[in-house]
Amino acid sequence: MVSDEELVIRLREILCVSDLDTTTPSSVRRQLEADFGLALSDRKAFIREQIDIYLQSNLTKPQDQEEEVKEGDKGAEVAEVEQEEEGEAETEEGEDEDDSQGKDSRKGG
Repeated sequence: MVSDEELVIRLREILCVSDLDTTTPSSVRRQLEADFGLALSDRKAFIREQIDIYLQSNLTKPQDQEEEVKEGDKGAEVAEVEQEEEGEAETEEGEDEDDSQGKDSRKGG
């Protein structure tokens, strides 16, 4: 018999690489049965519960992380935008100089 811990570990591995929009508790259970070589129909409720726990923890995690990034990196984002703007300004100034030099050389040539 496989332990609950072993089931949960393998279940999470399966879910990590699965398309969560199309994966069903039955397909996960069948995969677990194939991996462990035994019938798990008596543990359907446990597997479904663990899938729900996994989904809840992973659905709330990205939102929390995004908020942390937004709050924590505001200064970095501002600095990055300023650097990009400075780079664009330098590029535009350089292009103007090149254009004027090109025009001068054409006039003289």
